[in-house]
Amino acid sequence: MLTSLRLERFKSFPDATLHLGPITTLFGTNASGKSNLRDAFRFLHGISRGYTLAEIIGEKWIEGGVLQWRGIRGGTREATFRGAPSFAIQVETRDPGFQEPFRYRIDVAIDEQYATARVARESLYLGNRMQFDSHPDFDPPNQQDLQRLRIRLPVGSLTKKMTRF
Repeated sequence: MLTSLRLERFKSFPDATLHLGPITTLFGTNASGKSNLRDAFRFLHGISRGYTLAEIIGEKWIEGGVLQWRGIRGGTREATFRGAPSFAIQVETRDPGFQEPFRYRIDVAIDEQYATARVARESLYLGNRMQFDSHPDFDPPNQQDLQRLRIRLPVGSLTKKMTRF
């Protein structure tokens, strides 16, 4: 179950955390941010489906010209708070099989000139234990290639589990 959603510089939210329970209800006046929260959840949904940032923020069409995914409202032009160069979305979840929460975070950089987005940082932690991180506080990898994101994996953790897939 998702327990919290943190938005940094995403749409109308400069920095906000939404704590979630088994049932969470959102209500408010027009233009109060309800649809922007929905866009944050849709963004995470697109990631879970394996879509690229261009498809999540834009659109995804499949064979035969069928629209499979409608992009995030406003595209890259409206993805960040007041034209900021990046945004971040972080989600925390509790799994009954683990005592500690999982925390996933993605930072997305927006190039306004070309209306493109790229992953600037991505991480997954179980409690305080890194599962992967592109910019860990200790020994971050050199990130000069903007087309590929290098990540650090702790020795023996995810690499062994990934070989089973």
